[in-house]
Amino acid sequence: MAREGLKVAVVGTGRWGKNHVRVFSKLREKNLCSELIVCDVNKKVADKISKMYNADKIYYDAEDMISKEDLDCAVVSVPTLYHYEVSSLILKKADVLVEKPLAATCKEALDLIKISKEEGRILAVGHVERFNSAVLAVRDYLRDKVLNANDRVVSILTQRIGPGPPGGYTLNLGVAHDLLTHDIDVVVFLLERVPRKVVARAIQENELYESDISAIFEYEDGIIHIARASWRSGSTFKKRMLLIQTKESIIELDYILQRYQVEKGLMQHIALGTFQEVIQAYRSKDIITRELMLGAENEPLYVEDQHFLECVKYRREPLNSAKWGYIALKCVETALLSSKTGACQEISWSSEERSLINLSKVL
Repeated sequence: MAREGLKVAVVGTGRWGKNHVRVFSKLREKNLCSELIVCDVNKKVADKISKMYNADKIYYDAEDMISKEDLDCAVVSVPTLYHYEVSSLILKKADVLVEKPLAATCKEALDLIKISKEEGRILAVGHVERFNSAVLAVRDYLRDKVLNANDRVVSILTQRIGPGPPGGYTLNLGVAHDLLTHDIDVVVFLLERVPRKVVARAIQENELYESDISAIFEYEDGIIHIARASWRSGSTFKKRMLLIQTKESIIELDYILQRYQVEKGLMQHIALGTFQEVIQAYRSKDIITRELMLGAENEPLYVEDQHFLECVKYRREPLNSAKWGYIALKCVETALLSSKTGACQEISWSSEERSLINLSKVL
């Protein structure tokens, strides 16, 4: 049965949490939620964000908030090391969307899934790229023009580069948990299956965490996903790209511009000929570019948070349910293990994992 007047809390209003507050304030204007609560241990930050977006209430302690409020749902956007502690507390009382990664370890993540099932709660993870209009468009293209057209995916290349944590210190673990998680999940989302092996190399510039990682994920049907994530960039430089090779085409996606391009190769193939003839043939290749409409309601975070509210209201399984967060985290942990051992690692699943996250459809 649908619930009216959803009461929403955002716990953690730092670098990313404040964006959730901004989005929920817009959703409140559309009557998709009735009350917005801000909670952060940093009183100065909580007060500032609350005032900026006209929050209905402020708390400085999650346990205090839970004891006093009859919440419908909450977004947990605290540092990764505290995902389990805060999410497990709130799941006893309300549905939760926890920012990626689902938890700091697979053990903690699996325990969160157990709690959500025991309490009958919805547990989603902040894999916001699943709500990127360009990613969704590429997924539709793959289904319609590749899988149903005697074509197939051969390999995928992803690269996600951005500045690391200021001051060289973070409670969000390394670049694999922070950035690589996104691309692992996007590829799983597009292919609708999970990888079986990984070999990885990481660069660790200090004793706390890796700042650069390159990983090769192998899928059962021979698809190779080459993934690189790096914090080794200037403070203003970001790159988010995905390139898919099928037997017949190349699909290139720019996450930031929400644009993708399909290149179908040469219109004619000239093995021998003058230089001019070869260049003319190359220039006549078939290229299709799709630029998607950009607007406030197309913002991936807006779509994700609205979807979460709808799932809470109508008791539906989210597109970004916790099972996908667990799969991505398992792949991250296995890649990091490979980088430490120097050996290829199988991504294996215990009977408990298979049962709790229903892996039968993607293995």
